[in-house]
Amino acid sequence: VALRRGRVVESLAHAKAKLLRGLSSELRARAAECFDLGASLASAWLYSGRRLPLAVEPELPGSPIGLSGVVKPDLVVGVIPLDFVLGDGERKDVGVAAYAMALEASTFTPVNFGIVVSFQWSGSVSWRVVIVDDELRRRALELRDDLAGIVERGEDPGRAERCPQLCAWRGVCFEGLVRV
Repeated sequence: VALRRGRVVESLAHAKAKLLRGLSSELRARAAECFDLGASLASAWLYSGRRLPLAVEPELPGSPIGLSGVVKPDLVVGVIPLDFVLGDGERKDVGVAAYAMALEASTFTPVNFGIVVSFQWSGSVSWRVVIVDDELRRRALELRDDLAGIVERGEDPGRAERCPQLCAWRGVCFEGLVRV
């Protein structure tokens, strides 16, 4: 058991070094603090015989932050939401903020960052830390209000500026084709 525990610590240290490579010194220092705290917590949980706090697509109540139903981040490690996306994931920050706010409401724990993991068609994988600050929270709440207004008034939201090639409705929006 001690050997297995040693491998966990070694694996966490290796993952930390790999993930922090290429970040600015300020972000690297902040992320290193988070990873060190996470490694300490994971070690404490493992040594006490408890399972690591990991949830795949947990159902979080959306109503405390003004969303209907539930929100389901792809993965939550501790109280860190992770969103996995095919493509660059540049538009996922607001979603990560919504996940963070839903986690805060359900756990009564501050959640100040999340992670977007991007899978590229080339096979490469990248990730980035999303700092959930007051501005990003405001943007998430504004988007929530805008979308609620569209639904309430029954408005057509119009065509998106960009659309992934794999979108099931791309032909309707961009090529004028109608699916039957």
